[in-house]
Formats: sequence, structure tokens, C-alpha cells
Amino acid sequence: MKSQFSRLSSHCDKGMGMRKTSWVRWLAFLLVVMTLAYLYVCFPGAQSFIAQAIDSAYDPSKLKQLILSYRPAAPLIILMLTVLQAIITILPLCFVMMASTMALGFFRGVVVSIVSQVIAGYLTMRLTRYFGHSVAVRFETSGKLLSMSNFIKGYGKWGVLMARLLPFGSFDLVNFASGLLNVKDQDFIFGTVFGVIPATCFYGLIGAELFSPGEAGLAVYYGLCSVIVLSVIFSLWVRRNT
Repeated sequence: MKSQFSRLSSHCDKGMGMRKTSWVRWLAFLLVVMTLAYLYVCFPGAQSFIAQAIDSAYDPSKLKQLILSYRPAAPLIILMLTVLQAIITILPLCFVMMASTMALGFFRGVVVSIVSQVIAGYLTMRLTRYFGHSVAVRFETSGKLLSMSNFIKGYGKWGVLMARLLPFGSFDLVNFASGLLNVKDQDFIFGTVFGVIPATCFYGLIGAELFSPGEAGLAVYYGLCSVIVLSVIFSLWVRRNT
């Protein structure tokens, strides 16, 4: 499996035209880590925010309070939490989605959450495109990243969208695989925007109902059902025509 992944990484490197040696990438990676460590150590506010986020990881109501404690910058906090969950795996994205609608209401929370996922996903994908090949080859042992890479590659330009529509699919895994495969930016953004809508609406609805039962209304339930049905129909169409 590792040799297969190595060939995939090598193919991606050639497609990107990257001639940089591995030590340059590792040096850049080390500089990024040192910069983040410096910011964490020298700014107590960053330490407090990360500690609160970790402490609230599995409690959407605590995440909601964390978001509301920075009320003027609530959308930015949601974005930071979405990016943070890609780094700290103990912070589930589904709870961040729920907390978003609990804090901002269903419609605003869903929009902010979708935008945050697109930005966080694109950032992760681009970082993986530069740093991820060497890291992935050394640390990929479960086979999940290779499987996701093959899945996305198999559907071509629809790969990211199809991967996002997978029930209970990993948001971060799609980002990493897309970076390794050098997926076109427009295909990644398109697939992420439309692919995360069903799950974001689903978890957002749960969050909204937990905080303010009945706020979403029947129209939202019908709309969510329609989105899910259309997603299934589209997935079947892509499978048949790919």
C-alpha cells in the first residue's frame, strides 16, 4: 500500500511541476510549525481560545457560548474553529456546524458554516499540495487516504463533489486527497460549496432545534429533504455517466 501511495505522490508531483527537493519542503514545514508555536506561546489569548475549543469539543452548547463570547466577530470564530478542527482531530466538524446555527440562527449559521468550510478546506488542500506528499507517504498507514484519493480520481472533475456527498464522509480526508491529486481549484471549490450543503443543513437543523425548537419551520424540513433527494439523484447520475 505504501508503494502505491508513493507512486500516487510521485505522479502528483510531476503533474504540479514541482522540482523542489524534499528538504526544502521540510524546512518550510518546520518554519510554519515554529511560527504557530511562537504565536501560541507569546499570545495568551490564543492559548485560551484553543483550550476552550478543546474543552468544548463534544459539547455544541459550550461551542455556542465560545462563539457568542466573541459576538462581534462570531463568523470569524466559526471560521477559526473550522480550520482548527482540521488540525486538532478531537474537534468534530459536525458539532461546529451545530454550534454555528445555535449561535447565529439557522439560515445565517448555515451560510457562515458553508463559507468557513470552503475557506478551511481550500487552505488545507493548498497546504497539502505543498507539504503533504512527503508527510503523507511517511504517516499514511490506515489506507483511508489512498482509498479516498482513488475515489476522487475515479470520478474526475466530479470527484470532490461526490466525495463530499458521501454520508459521514471525512471533510479533512477529502482536503488532503485533493491536495495530493492536484485537483483544480475551481473543481475543488465547486465540489466543496455544493457538496457540503446537505450535511451542513442537516447538522445545522439539529443545532437550531436544540437551541430554539420550531425556529426553522416546516419549509426548512421540506427543503432539507429536497436537497437530500436531489443529492442522491445527482450521485446516481454521475455514477452512471462516469
